[in-house]
Amino acid sequence: MFIPIEINSFALIGNNTIPAIIFRECGGKRTFVVPVDAYEASAIALATLTKGTAGAIENHSASILIRQLGATLEKTVFFACEGQKIKAGLHLLQQKKTIVVHCKPSDAILCALLLGAPMLAKEDVAFQDDSEDGGTVCKKMVLSEGEKIRQTIYNTDTTEFGRFYPE
Repeated sequence: MFIPIEINSFALIGNNTIPAIIFRECGGKRTFVVPVDAYEASAIALATLTKGTAGAIENHSASILIRQLGATLEKTVFFACEGQKIKAGLHLLQQKKTIVVHCKPSDAILCALLLGAPMLAKEDVAFQDDSEDGGTVCKKMVLSEGEKIRQTIYNTDTTEFGRFYPE
């Protein structure tokens, strides 16, 4: 079963080093977390502030694909979790036929925001309801050691190392 979702907030997870989008079930209390890169989080945050801005999505790769196919974005769906990665897809409507294009979650989020399409999440992928009071616990995204190292390198400020002067 697919549940309509919306962006609830932005956060840093994993010792405040990994940007993430916090989604909430529309009309509900359940939430889940989608980790993204810093650049993608910035683009999504900007898109939430500039809804309906003409030309905002013109050069986005997914929008170019949609235009080339002569399709419209029907919905975006978060449908699977393989390992620790959430899988997303764009459901495009082309001449009364639906085409599903798999993409990064951040691309699906950005396209949905800028093109005004609904976002849906497969219930068993996104939500875990294991608290006694009926509340929802965010699905835990455990990063592999390689992903942790990549995020640490990505978020390292090289100006902290000082200046190097060759002799």
